[in-house]
Amino acid sequence: MSLSLGGFVCCRNAISLDYCVEIAVQSLLPVCSEVIVCDSDSNDGTTELLHQMARQDSRVRVINWPWTDPQARSHHAWVEWLNFARQHLTTDCQ
Repeated sequence: MSLSLGGFVCCRNAISLDYCVEIAVQSLLPVCSEVIVCDSDSNDGTTELLHQMARQDSRVRVINWPWTDPQARSHHAWVEWLNFARQHLTTDCQ
């Protein structure tokens, strides 16, 4: 029996913050059937870059986590963001 494995990456303004989101996603593709990229209202071209990656590889899906002031949210905001991304996976294992 073969099980599918999924992975996820969360980011916001990866281009302006010099976060290697492309490398992060590419590193997951050799072992994952699906990769969720959870953008959070990027305003520096990151969203467009992610959608371009998704057009090039059907295993990549882009979703959005609405960005609110992280200072005003609870200290659990990062966990909520990660769980939001993980919940969008359709694979057997995450």
